[in-house]
Amino acid sequence: MKLVDTFQCIDDDGVKYEVEEYAEVIRVAHMQDASATTYGMREYRTKDGLGLRPLGSGRFHCQTLLKELRRV
Repeated sequence: MKLVDTFQCIDDDGVKYEVEEYAEVIRVAHMQDASATTYGMREYRTKDGLGLRPLGSGRFHCQTLLKELRRV
């Protein structure tokens, strides 16, 4: 997994979280570009390592905290 983005989220209590987006790197090499890659499955975690489940529209659920976070 490769770190591809970091961004902030906030919960309903106003607590801010730094979120890291990781993506699986898939090799899609071909004759014209032997080193071509693309991104596959994504994974989201807080900076503290708590797993997040994407809900869509910039929202995430954290099972550990039992909270919904939204991207700011």
